[in-house]
Amino acid sequence: MDVLKLANSFTYYLPQFHVIPENEKWWGAGFTEWTKLRDAKSYANAQVIQTPGELGWYDLNNVEVIGQQHKLARDNGVGTFAFWHYWFGDSDLLLEKPMERLFDSDVVADYCVAWANHDWLKRSTGETLRAQSYDKDAGPHFGYLERFFHDPRYRKVDNRPVMFIFSPGRHPYLEEYVHDMHRRAQASGFDGIYFVFDHTGPQEARAALCDRVLNSTAPLKFETRAQKILARLQEAMGKQLEGPRQAQYSACVDHVRRMKFPSSKQIPVAFPGWDTSIRHAERGQILLKNTPELYGSMLDWIRDQLAPREEADRMVVFKSWNEWAEGNILEPSAEFGRAYLEQTAARFRVN
Repeated sequence: MDVLKLANSFTYYLPQFHVIPENEKWWGAGFTEWTKLRDAKSYANAQVIQTPGELGWYDLNNVEVIGQQHKLARDNGVGTFAFWHYWFGDSDLLLEKPMERLFDSDVVADYCVAWANHDWLKRSTGETLRAQSYDKDAGPHFGYLERFFHDPRYRKVDNRPVMFIFSPGRHPYLEEYVHDMHRRAQASGFDGIYFVFDHTGPQEARAALCDRVLNSTAPLKFETRAQKILARLQEAMGKQLEGPRQAQYSACVDHVRRMKFPSSKQIPVAFPGWDTSIRHAERGQILLKNTPELYGSMLDWIRDQLAPREEADRMVVFKSWNEWAEGNILEPSAEFGRAYLEQTAARFRVN
């Protein structure tokens, strides 16, 4: 089996493994991502709820954890942690401390930001916990990020700091914001910002504003027409008829293996699993019978799609490193050990 050298690889990184006052107010004392996992309910005999492996039930108040995680990632073909970045406008932030602690430390870990530009909601009640706001003026946002951009550990491409935007289509002033970020980056000694847009196809108009595109939910778009109609009916009724939606992980893998990535601007997404019943209970979706071997089959296809590209155009996004309450995990678990990482290392490496 050939191991393909990548220019870059990224994995979304969730920083919600420490207590913050807002989460305690909204969800109860001591709440972290682990709370959802500990309280998770099984809905099917074939459902495997993964729990922490060798890293344990860690607390990101300890920045050394990030170094341990990154060494595991780097040794197995995953180069950069794309920290979920919750910026709501006007210097309003949530879950910012892990990345700030990393910046203030000498821990070895390559990273960048992935702006999760959406409202925080309590789905069970429809309550908006924190609303996202937007502005044409990128000054406050760039002002917060500038020090990180200058960190040697911060991932750059051609002297441009990498910045993901999860839902660029939601930004009402996207073009003005992007241009202002470029201008401010150039004034700070960079050649601009290396923008990566999620939820974007290479042919969409907004793709002209960024360097790379991906759609991290595309692997989930495998349902039949009948399944989609049923899901809409359930949503309209405001409830699930029979608990969480269930499907086979193999259907997700088959769907990805039918996808093409003809544009070098498009980054393929590797998807180790999915189980949002841990976070959303009956409102969630479960992919059953995910295995490291099936994940490896997905990686084979992605590797074959990337192999003809020039090395500079070979990139992968792994979704995700540690989304434990969404059953979406690359880091070691008690159930599979390092098997998902080993499947990744068998196919990809980074500088």
